[in-house]
Amino acid sequence: MERADYSFELSKNPKTFLNIDKAWIGVGGTNSWSRNSLPLPVYRIPNESLSYQYRITPVF
Repeated sequence: MERADYSFELSKNPKTFLNIDKAWIGVGGTNSWSRNSLPLPVYRIPNESLSYQYRITPVF
């Protein structure tokens, strides 16, 4: 997976994988063209341990 640049380069797998993230750092800055750009403080993720819970319920 780490060596694949495109989805068609991934090998087939009979299992289903699900990745759930609590937060993503992304847009929200004022100069996305700069190497030093960061989201505005209100949109930043704190540098601390985070935890969360989720439940997956089958639908029949």
